[in-house]
Amino acid sequence: MNQGIIKYQLADVEVQMIMHGLDVLDILRFSRCNKFLRHASADSFAWKHAPELLISANDMIKIAIRVKQFCNLLCTDKSSPLQHIKLFLKCREDESWSQQGLKMLLEAITAFPICIKRITCIDFSECHIGDFSCLFLAKIIKLLDNIRILKIAKNYIRFHSIGLLVDALKNNPNISLIDLSLDNIGMGNKGAKLLSKLIRHCPGLKDLNLNMAGIGDEGAISLASAVNFSTSLTSLNLESNVIENSGLEALSDAIKKSSSITSIFLQDNDFDDDGVIVLSDAIKHNKSLTSISVGNYIKESGLIALASAIEHNETLTSVNIIDNPMHGSSISILSKAIKNNKSLMCLGLIRCNLYDHDIIIFADLVKHSKNIRHLDVSGNYIESVSMKALLDTFLYNKNQTSVSFKYNQKLLINKSLLMAMLKHGKISAQTEKEEDTLIVVQDSAIERVPYHKNKRTTQ
Repeated sequence: MNQGIIKYQLADVEVQMIMHGLDVLDILRFSRCNKFLRHASADSFAWKHAPELLISANDMIKIAIRVKQFCNLLCTDKSSPLQHIKLFLKCREDESWSQQGLKMLLEAITAFPICIKRITCIDFSECHIGDFSCLFLAKIIKLLDNIRILKIAKNYIRFHSIGLLVDALKNNPNISLIDLSLDNIGMGNKGAKLLSKLIRHCPGLKDLNLNMAGIGDEGAISLASAVNFSTSLTSLNLESNVIENSGLEALSDAIKKSSSITSIFLQDNDFDDDGVIVLSDAIKHNKSLTSISVGNYIKESGLIALASAIEHNETLTSVNIIDNPMHGSSISILSKAIKNNKSLMCLGLIRCNLYDHDIIIFADLVKHSKNIRHLDVSGNYIESVSMKALLDTFLYNKNQTSVSFKYNQKLLINKSLLMAMLKHGKISAQTEKEEDTLIVVQDSAIERVPYHKNKRTTQ
């Protein structure tokens, strides 16, 4: 059943159910459907055609109740093609509610084994899950041997609870994404050591997000050792930790040898130019990397090494340099390297303290590039001269699709200039005084409309 047919049938389901007088529900939603269903029976049209179900609620107890109710329906109609049940908690509750709800959810899953193979995604991010709640969460995860995505970011999970989760997920062949990012600072090096076991023992793990996890050199060395053994891990996010040179050197050695890693995020750590030089050598020789993000006050010697790596790597398609002031010779060296790279498609120079004359250099580079499609210069100092240079890129570079300059410090947009210069593509902008906007140029009109990340603008 292809996606187009699914969309049509789900829309058809929606109409039929409304025609039969069924109310609208806030917790059962079918994939690609905007309407919700309040009641359903085992013989209803929906159960026989929906391949995916999202159960979401504003507290954990409601999720447990709805899982139990839905499993009752599944038991009466075992012919349902439903393969994926996703659980999503959409509120911010205290730990006592999370603990009680997770206990009820464990009871529901234990009572109805039919749903064990079908629950493939759990997103309980920012739900005040702490150590006591994690006891029940670990037991749930251990039962769900078909789970593929686990997102429990922005909780209060410390290293000994990480051990429970690792034991629950260990040897799970299906898990592909784990997100423990943001605010899990209690994890630290001890938690990172435990997670390194997970990398070794989960053959399907592809994405590991450990942003702001309090990981230092000791934890980074353990993770690097695990990366050496992994043939599946493609993305490792260690942004905003406290990794210094020795930890970065271990990671660099693992990256250099890896044939699976495609994305690495290392901005906002504590290493210096010596560490960046080692990392740059790894980037230069790696044959699988497509995306890198680095930054945090890398100085000239580090930027020169990084520029050389970018110039000689033939697989990179995206480079982001973040929170890293640049000037003078560093900009010249970096722009020359980017110009000589033939694979790069996306370039980010975010909060790099760039002014008009600096941005013009990179705009001219993109203008004559045959491969760069997106330029992000958010958080810099763009004025009218560099704005014109950025808009010029759309006229000369036919592959150019977008330029981003959110949070610009000196944003001066002249509407007539936009109409005159911008012929193709789109520009997103944000200043302190206005919301995100999308400027869409059609055949005979230009409009500034709100830009919502999850809502497409009709073009």
